[in-house]
Amino acid sequence: MVVQPRAVTEQEFAAFTTQVAAAFGYNGTLPLDGERRLTELERTRAVFEGDEPIATSESLGFQLTVPGPRPIPVAAIAKVGVATAHRRQGVLRAMMAALLDDADARREAVSILYASEAPIYGRFGYGPATSQTTITVDSQLAVRRDRADLRSCQRLANAGAVAQLAPLFDAAAERTVGAVNRSRAWWEELVGVRRSYRGGGNPFVVAHRGDGGALDGYVLYRVLHPGGGVGPGVVALDELVTLNDEAAHALWSYCLSVDLTTSVVATARPVDDPLPWWLVDRRHAVFSDLRDALWVRLVDLGAALEARSYRTADVVGLDVVDPFRPRNAGRWELRTAADGTARCRRVDAGGAGGERPADVRVEVGALGSVYLGGVSWHTLQRAGLVAAPDPSVLDRLDALFGGSGAPWCAMHF
Repeated sequence: MVVQPRAVTEQEFAAFTTQVAAAFGYNGTLPLDGERRLTELERTRAVFEGDEPIATSESLGFQLTVPGPRPIPVAAIAKVGVATAHRRQGVLRAMMAALLDDADARREAVSILYASEAPIYGRFGYGPATSQTTITVDSQLAVRRDRADLRSCQRLANAGAVAQLAPLFDAAAERTVGAVNRSRAWWEELVGVRRSYRGGGNPFVVAHRGDGGALDGYVLYRVLHPGGGVGPGVVALDELVTLNDEAAHALWSYCLSVDLTTSVVATARPVDDPLPWWLVDRRHAVFSDLRDALWVRLVDLGAALEARSYRTADVVGLDVVDPFRPRNAGRWELRTAADGTARCRRVDAGGAGGERPADVRVEVGALGSVYLGGVSWHTLQRAGLVAAPDPSVLDRLDALFGGSGAPWCAMHF
C-alpha cells in the first residue's frame, strides 16, 4: 500500500476520533465537541484507506519547562494508533517521520510523548526522561510530624475554578523542569462538569491560601467507594500542584483527613515527593508502580541543546547515533559558558568546524533521556547506551546536565 500521512479534515474528524478510541480500547460514542476543542486539525496526521482512517496521530503545540530561563515550544505527540490489520506495513514509521518533519518546520526542536507501549518509541529516537510513581497512604495509621492548619484549605466550586487554578498551574509549571502548559480546553476536560472517555467523575477542588491570602496550591481528588457506597472509601488524588512546601503539606494533610475514607491513593506523583518526610513513620507512605512518564526526542539536535542551560562551563565532543533522522547523526561540539548558555555545532567532516575527536558516543534516545536532567550519564553508560573512552568525561557531563530535583510533568495528554 502507498502510505501518505496527511492532516485530517473537519469532515473526517468523527471517523478519526472513532479510530483513536478503538486503538486505545474504547468502544462507544465520544463527545466530539470536547475532543474537537483539544485538537488542532492542521497538526493531525492520519493514513487513510479509501475514506476510512487506518492510522491516527496528532501533535500538540505545548511549552515545555527545561533547565534554563524560559520554557521552549515542543511537539507533544498523542493519539498514535494503527489498525490491527495494517500493522507491520511501514505505516507507523511514515506517520512518525511526518510528525517530526512537521515539528521541524514549526521550529519545535524537541518532541515529547507518553508511551503507551514503551518498546515502540525508542525506534524513533525517543528516550524516557521523567518518571512518576503511585503513593498509597493509610490515613488511619499515618501520623504527621506537624499538623497543618486545615483552615487554610478551601473547597472551590468546579464551575469557575479554572480562572483561579490556571494562573497557579502556569506559575508552578514554569519552575518545574519537565512540566508543560495547559490550555483552557484542557482545563475544562479536567474539572468541567462533563468528562470524556478519559475517565473519572467530577473531582473535588480544594485550594490552599498562604499567609497573605494568595492562592499557592490546589488539589483535585475524587472519593471512591469500592463497596458500592458501603464501607470505607478511598481518596483518589488526581493532581496536587503547589508553589511551596507549606501548601503541599497542608493539602496532603487535608486529603488524609477526608471523612469516611481510610486511604489516599495518589497516581503520577514525582519520585522525590516529600510526603514520607512529613510522617512520623515514613513506611506508611508506600511508593509503587514506578514507571516512565515523559519521553523526549531531540528533533533539531543543535537547536535543542542550545535551548536549555547548563550548570558548568565546558567543551564536550558528542558522537551522536540517530538512524531515524540522519541529519542529527555525527559529531557535535557542545560548548557551555559560565552563565549557563551554550553553543552547539557540527564538527565532523560535514560541519563547518572541521574534524574533532569525540569525548562520548551516545544514542539520540539516550540524549533525550538526559536532556531534562532526570537520569545520569553514568547510569546510561552502565546500560550500554553511552560509551566514553575516558570515564571522567561522564562526571563532567553529569555536572553539565544535572538538575536540583527530579523532573516531573503533572499533566497527561
